[in-house]
Amino acid sequence: MGYWKNKSMEDEGDYEWARGLLCDVNALQECENHDGTYFDGPEDVQEAYKRVNAQITSGAFKLKPGQSRRDVTNLIKAVYEDNSGLSKCPICEKNFGSD
Repeated sequence: MGYWKNKSMEDEGDYEWARGLLCDVNALQECENHDGTYFDGPEDVQEAYKRVNAQITSGAFKLKPGQSRRDVTNLIKAVYEDNSGLSKCPICEKNFGSD
């Protein structure tokens, strides 16, 4: 079983970090009208993998004991899958239509 599967939600900070990274690279976007509502951004999730791997290589990102690069990219993938799949904010779509 992988590193993240063994962890409980006590590490919500890791989840938030991954979602922030995905937003930073524009793989996800947060609705400006509805905090906590995310949808697909213009970039691919691969951009987040590239960035974190470059940071690990440069030493800017330190892996936790027992954690591998794959563990980090698996977390990023899981967070992306939890928050993607929509092209626009569903609340805005419902309330304001598609203008």
